Amino acid sequence: PPGGSSRGRAGLEGRDPRGLDGQFRTFSSLKKGGGKAANIPMVTARAREDEALAVRLMKSKGYYDASAVSVIETIPNDPTRVRAVVNAVPGNLYKFGSVTVGSGPVVPADLITAALPLTTGDATDAERVQGPQATVRLTPGTTRYPLAPPGPLRSLPADPRNPSPHPDLA
Repeated sequence: PPGGSSRGRAGLEGRDPRGLDGQFRTFSSLKKGGGKAANIPMVTARAREDEALAVRLMKSKGYYDASAVSVIETIPNDPTRVRAVVNAVPGNLYKFGSVTVGSGPVVPADLITAALPLTTGDATDAERVQGPQATVRLTPGTTRYPLAPPGPLRSLPADPRNPSPHPDLA
């Protein structure tokens, strides 16, 4: 209502790829407001932030075509209450077309590939890529084996326009 406070409920609707609803609820701007806002524009702004959050979360799991749209509805017979709903659609799941590990010789020979459990056809899930990359970077200090020189390991060209990316791990 103009000039008053708004109370309401927020929710994420649509398919929940790979269990993202919990993460969405943890970081949701609508949830952080505790169901209260000074006015409708504030609810709308929080809903827009949650649209972007839903898309970011889905993209982190390999759904690069993800989209989200929010809807603000008034509750019938109670003009002080609204309901904000974020409708999320993941789109296509992108997968690795190939996985190539480039490195000089290491001992044991499978030191890097064992730490990078990625295979062709796996989803381009950020956690499954970045976690193992960190393990590879930490391995030289714990095993005393020669490994990749210090520097950025990230060389994963994931092109959201190409449904079959072929990233290389360096």
